[in-house]
Amino acid sequence: MRDYPAVGDSLYVRGRETYLELLGPENRFGEPAGKCGLGLTVEQPGAIDRVYRRLSEAYPDGVERSLVDWTSGTDEPIPWYHVVHRKTTESHPGLDVWFSEYHPGFFPWLDPHRGPDGLGIARSRFLAPRFRPQRLLDNVTGLTIALPRDGRLDLIRQLEAIGYRPGRGAEGPATILGPGLEVTLVEPNDDRNGITAIEFDLTRRVPEPIEVRFGPRSRLVIRTDRTASWDL
Repeated sequence: MRDYPAVGDSLYVRGRETYLELLGPENRFGEPAGKCGLGLTVEQPGAIDRVYRRLSEAYPDGVERSLVDWTSGTDEPIPWYHVVHRKTTESHPGLDVWFSEYHPGFFPWLDPHRGPDGLGIARSRFLAPRFRPQRLLDNVTGLTIALPRDGRLDLIRQLEAIGYRPGRGAEGPATILGPGLEVTLVEPNDDRNGITAIEFDLTRRVPEPIEVRFGPRSRLVIRTDRTASWDL
């Protein structure tokens, strides 16, 4: 796999098929503290076309599509992925949402010595060279997101447009279910906005629960049933 310049403004938690990116202050993307993003990737060539059509039906004249290039550690831009997203995030300014599909030529450039592996354009192919099975945290399986009512309804609308389905009803927090992911939507408050909790699968079982705290509020709990939750 090609090397590219290491940067100290971000931390990655990589699973087999998903990853979490944590950005520090004054990061190279210029993202402010507290900003969150949710990126969902299709794994069949051309599926991004269907995503674009369905979102365009839900938001006429309100959807954009572009091709993003990889520019780190290379003299020439390399086509990286197609991205589709709404033109505005005004209804949930603390959360960006986008949908993407890897460009088929990206993987041969990224890892020219790796032969065909049957993974096609799946995100697992992008993550495989840097996934470490000896680490405990694997895929993200659930998110709790705190948004105002209009933001919650808008996110539900976007996810339902691409095939997600409603989960629990009006008796509890709204949930919406997709392939391998459950999203729970709650009211924000002064301290909690955007993504407030993350659920993970583990790479293996642990003999007893583990709890790790980060500062006064953030807590990671690793359970014996091969799952974990991280309250942010």
